[in-house]
Amino acid sequence: MTLFATHAITGHKNQKGIVLVVALLILIVMTVLSVSMLSSSMLEERMASNLQSQNTTFQAAESCIRTTLQPANEVSRQNAALALDINPNTIVTPIKCTFDNTTIPAQVDFSAPPPGGMISGFTTGGVVKAYPMALSGTSSLVSGTSSTVQEVIQQIGPP
Repeated sequence: MTLFATHAITGHKNQKGIVLVVALLILIVMTVLSVSMLSSSMLEERMASNLQSQNTTFQAAESCIRTTLQPANEVSRQNAALALDINPNTIVTPIKCTFDNTTIPAQVDFSAPPPGGMISGFTTGGVVKAYPMALSGTSSLVSGTSSTVQEVIQQIGPP
């Protein structure tokens, strides 16, 4: 006994490539999404790099001020305070800092505090005198990122 199919498959003749068009549309949408995600990822990477550079320069400037305030630099601070007390427009040689031979340049500039500030000098009757002084720590990288940290201190020295 032999069986023959009496119904022929006719549905494939009516499609005329619609599955191919749908697949191409899905591929185009996925490509657009992946390209936009890639550009967003690159932007986030640049933002993280800039934030890291900013943090590095800030830490270097702050560390340079802390180094300047150490007892080893007492004489440099006293000389700067005396020179600024005599003439507030004096340009004092800045202290340059290096950190474990790294390539992050940082320096501290000395200047007279801004006028109208809350800090003023005092004396203890001729024994010692406090000289107000502004410290400005700066650091910059080759990429163009830079940071400045400013502090006003009282430097104790001879009258």
